[in-house]
Amino acid sequence: MELEETKTENVHKKEEQPAATQQSGNDQISMENNKNSNKVVDSNEMGCHEGYSQEDYKQDVQAVVRGLPHQQVPQPGDFSTQALEQTTFKMSGERIDPDWPANNKVGKTFLKFIKENDQKIWQSSLLFANARFKPIFLGTLQPNATLSKLIKRVCDTQKYIRAAEVCAAATLTETHRMKSSETWSKAMSILKEFEEQCATPIEKLRLVDDAMTAEMHAGLASEGGSKLKMLNSYVDNLPTGDEHGLFYALDLGGTNFRVLRVQLGGRDGRVAKQEFTEVSIPPELMTATSSELFDFIAKELARFIATEGQGFFLPPGSQRELGFTFSFPVKQLSIASGTKALVNDTIGTLAGGKYFNNDVAAAVILGTGTNAAYVERAHGLLPKSGKMVINTEWGNFQSSHLPVTEYDQALDQDSLNVGEQIFEKIISGMYLGDILRRVLCKMAEEAGFFGDIVPPKLKTRFILRTPEMSAMHHDTSLDLSVVASKLKDIFGISDTSLETRRVVVELCNIVATRAASLSAAGILGILKKMGKDTLKEGEKQRTVVAVDGGLFEHYTKFRSCLKSTLNELLGDEVAHTVVIEHANDGSGIGAALLAASHSQYH
Repeated sequence: MELEETKTENVHKKEEQPAATQQSGNDQISMENNKNSNKVVDSNEMGCHEGYSQEDYKQDVQAVVRGLPHQQVPQPGDFSTQALEQTTFKMSGERIDPDWPANNKVGKTFLKFIKENDQKIWQSSLLFANARFKPIFLGTLQPNATLSKLIKRVCDTQKYIRAAEVCAAATLTETHRMKSSETWSKAMSILKEFEEQCATPIEKLRLVDDAMTAEMHAGLASEGGSKLKMLNSYVDNLPTGDEHGLFYALDLGGTNFRVLRVQLGGRDGRVAKQEFTEVSIPPELMTATSSELFDFIAKELARFIATEGQGFFLPPGSQRELGFTFSFPVKQLSIASGTKALVNDTIGTLAGGKYFNNDVAAAVILGTGTNAAYVERAHGLLPKSGKMVINTEWGNFQSSHLPVTEYDQALDQDSLNVGEQIFEKIISGMYLGDILRRVLCKMAEEAGFFGDIVPPKLKTRFILRTPEMSAMHHDTSLDLSVVASKLKDIFGISDTSLETRRVVVELCNIVATRAASLSAAGILGILKKMGKDTLKEGEKQRTVVAVDGGLFEHYTKFRSCLKSTLNELLGDEVAHTVVIEHANDGSGIGAALLAASHSQYH
């Protein structure tokens, strides 16, 4: 054991007890070679450096009892077995010193070793603890000094103390290893359980798509017959590409709305020109009456119309017509409820997709929220076209076959619409990041995944957004630096290991894969309802599903998983006839196109 020599600031001139005989508790040292036991020995005679202070002594003892502040170090004459026991348990009790993170097991192991070797150590240990004998350890002892006769005993003391330290250190290392192993094992157990609960094997997905089809039938059969509302949109004429003229559209979202104008040039000109403006809805109008909200929207619409410039013109004898699309369910009695075309954003996406690709038969929104619409063969009072667009409101789909976990249940209980929109809560962008946060929080609380203290921000709902989850999931750096950065910036978690970051990526994959796979199963359920899931002999078949929304557009691994899962569900032959196509900004322009397809001038 190496002891550093310290500079002396305070010189104590108090006479010290003879080194020949000292008592500490029941331990007594008898130095055979010192015949003058009552003589005060000069420091030079003892071979000590002159001016060795009480502070030097304390620092020496600290080298043995490491990690303790000065006030907990035994004083001279009190370095007995009892004193060491008290000191050791100060280290190993409730108070854990950051410089010696010992526990009871370490403290007891150290004491056990000392006590088992009591006769060998304690009759000479005071030599080691007493500052007078520091020159022996420093190698500065003068050859003719009295202490030279005690070298063997002191060296034995040093040997046994060092052995005790090694024993304690080994126990501490093993304890940390065991604790780390137990922590990691618990974290992996939580990960494995979550993975199993989220599993979406093909067999389960087939049960989900069958359940989706069954719920669609039930919803169409009677109002309230299913969790799926299956709302009639009264859209029976989708755009064909022949539309022409000037049309306006309002696209109302949650916190803002867009006003668009498009100049349609028929099959050859298509969308000749378009412009739009985006307007934020003032916070005070969020809780105001509907009349106040729509008065504000009407004023903004009038302001936008006033800016109409070159390139936009009305055919002779016609007036401007407006389509209105929104992102919430509305029960309608006609398409022209207050406007030329009032439609849900999913139906707007379907209309926009149909305008550019006549094979589009269904539309899906996969963004902050989720929904689906499709073209249904109309029954009863048939419209002229014999078809009707149905707004499924599939976010409210529920089935015992859905892989719902404890984290989903907790999220649902914390929501404003408990028991509703279950499908949406496990597949849409609003919730995926928070599901991941909840799993990480449990791992932190029950397995110490991020250390002994649970990061407070891990308990903040929706602090982790799905775009941040996507960034971590797509991290391709060797050290997963993006994951490390996100954990630090969002949760204040720094110094994570590479293994920890890999677990986070794996959790991202589990959450996203489940969402994408269930989305694919939902789409197959709609294709089945439309009879597009099988090949019909002698019939040329191609079905396009238009998909819009930030989750689908920007979360690459989600999009890839959805497509590959749907292909696997369909089988190779049918998969070639079904296309998933991104319909960028379909809902906004779709409203204008529906206004055109239902124009009174056509």
